[in-house]
Amino acid sequence: MIAPLIAAAWMAADDGRALVVPNPRLLVFSRTTGFRHDCIPVATEEIKSLGKEYGFGVDATEDSAWFTTEKLRNYDVVMFLCTTGTILNDAQKSAFRNFLEAGGGYVGVHSAADTEYEWPAYKDIVGAYFMSHPAIQKALVKIEDKAHPSTAYAPTNWWRTDEWYDYKDSPRSRVRVLASLDESTYKGNKMGGDHPIIWTSNYGRGRTWYTGFGHTKESYAEPQVRKMLAEAVIWTAQSKRPANAVDVALQIPKAWIQANGELDNKDGRSGHLVSKSEMADGHYHAEFKIPAGSNSGVYVMGRYEIQIFDSFGKADKDLTFADAGGVYQRWQNEKGFEGKGALVNALRKPGEWNTYDIRFQGPRFKGGKKVSNAKFLEVRLNGVVVQRNEEVTGPTRAPMFEDEKPTGPLMLQGDHGPITYRNVWFAPK
Repeated sequence: MIAPLIAAAWMAADDGRALVVPNPRLLVFSRTTGFRHDCIPVATEEIKSLGKEYGFGVDATEDSAWFTTEKLRNYDVVMFLCTTGTILNDAQKSAFRNFLEAGGGYVGVHSAADTEYEWPAYKDIVGAYFMSHPAIQKALVKIEDKAHPSTAYAPTNWWRTDEWYDYKDSPRSRVRVLASLDESTYKGNKMGGDHPIIWTSNYGRGRTWYTGFGHTKESYAEPQVRKMLAEAVIWTAQSKRPANAVDVALQIPKAWIQANGELDNKDGRSGHLVSKSEMADGHYHAEFKIPAGSNSGVYVMGRYEIQIFDSFGKADKDLTFADAGGVYQRWQNEKGFEGKGALVNALRKPGEWNTYDIRFQGPRFKGGKKVSNAKFLEVRLNGVVVQRNEEVTGPTRAPMFEDEKPTGPLMLQGDHGPITYRNVWFAPK
């Protein structure tokens, strides 16, 4: 039987988050045909609670008949919550694969890896199959990648107690590993040193995320685990573009190289990419990668910059306006002022792709006079919130225009260092 959809009271409202799907719809599926975890009822209720807290709707079922194309259209993400054994028939597997290939999300928790051994495609979805586990005990989880919303705020060295799975092989070559276990800190492990425990990947157009956490009932009361699960649900729901999004048509200087949907500024001194049309309030999206030491910036309305800089590995406490994710400073009389460093460092290693999602609100005017400042409602770098409700009192340094207006072109800086851009789009709000 399916539980009624749960939604936060503000679910339908536009709260300014830089998300394609601010309020995802989650189907929690916990059917078991093998071992059954006694944490499932507690975990299900905690996930419903997370839905209310984070603004995503939750349905919970153990009925595999829910896996039809028609019914899965009602959801953005499916969570396999401590599932075991063979839980879907061939038609249901096909419907689920189609759901993921079209951009739906998957979240696997704990024994989701002890599921569907006879279905080859499922290994590509979950990442790895369960092999064995020692007794429940405390172990050290090493966060390897903080450029992801599910691990951005987790302690780098995270001690916690759980039942720690060994997998039949390491998924590292197939997935993006977010965290691994330090096998020297607990007994009975069998992975031989490389022991991923949280990872992400893609299946078709869909995003997948898995954690080995979650055997114990107590896991679902841990604040860090709760935040991790909520962020995983939200992140896996964001693979699609808004229905009203349009590709940004850019004026491209000759020195930029166009190939395979990418724009590459190899010499770092090739002039700026500027949109052919003006834009206003909305969701700006751009993907980029930079080599070590490089520098660029995204200028919304040609005036207000979110910085791009190779600040990979820099401590959060040391971040300034000049680092990736910063709102760049203003400049007047040969002096800088204002500016705001990123809340956290979510930049990936040089040479890897990064994503900016920027929700921006332009300045407001009445009778020809400005009555409110421009504002970055939210900026996400690789899905991680790095700015929220940050006002800018005027154009930041080196803008296209020194004045302020309700609209303006998007400018992607091209004269401060090599950079590659792709998939630049805008959705008005």
